[in-house]
Amino acid sequence: FIEKVQISCLCIEKEPHKIKVSLRSRCDVDVSQVAASLSPSGGGHDKAAGVLLDTELATLQESLPHFLIEQMKAVYEG
Repeated sequence: FIEKVQISCLCIEKEPHKIKVSLRSRCDVDVSQVAASLSPSGGGHDKAAGVLLDTELATLQESLPHFLIEQMKAVYEG
């Protein structure tokens, strides 16, 4: 538990270009919808979800934080 952290994300490179993404939420953001929007294979529960992506880790590390911020803005700013 890290105070003030609302969404966490763990990315694991299972093999080249295969990244497992685990998402957790302690706020109103439904991470199963976030995972599903990243790939049709993504899903889970509103507070815990995941997806396996066919991409490079460096690309994901650059784009995913911005994507998560946009998801939070959509929930909290309408």
